[in-house]
Amino acid sequence: MGCSNEQNENLLIVMDFFNLQQNFEKGDWLEIDNWRFEHYKTKPTNLEENVFPLPANIVQDSIGTKIKEVKVNSRNIAIQLSLFIRYINEEILSEDDPKYVIIDPHLITISGQLSIMKSDSTQISVKTSDNYPLRISKGSLK
Repeated sequence: MGCSNEQNENLLIVMDFFNLQQNFEKGDWLEIDNWRFEHYKTKPTNLEENVFPLPANIVQDSIGTKIKEVKVNSRNIAIQLSLFIRYINEEILSEDDPKYVIIDPHLITISGQLSIMKSDSTQISVKTSDNYPLRISKGSLK
């Protein structure tokens, strides 16, 4: 019975982008199943397969010969992550693969919360780099 409850409790992944413990830095990463999302300060041009770029909270933007630092709102990082999840669903996964479902997408802009689960209710594997600033919790729909 304990294993059954544990599995049900891990079907939903909730990410809180408003209450960060610190800023996202270059090299921080989040992995959802086999999809890796890596933070950058300068946008990379060459990434490995299954790696998607997410900005850090401060990125470098070059305008002509000048480089300036630009702050990135964490909510925009959450929106970018949700767009990559949508892209993975529509462009990479086959019709037979379970899709990722974003629960209450409006919460991304309202409260900085991104919640995902799989359409077939199987578990989602989540890994992060050491000291990843995002609070990630697991739960179930009630």
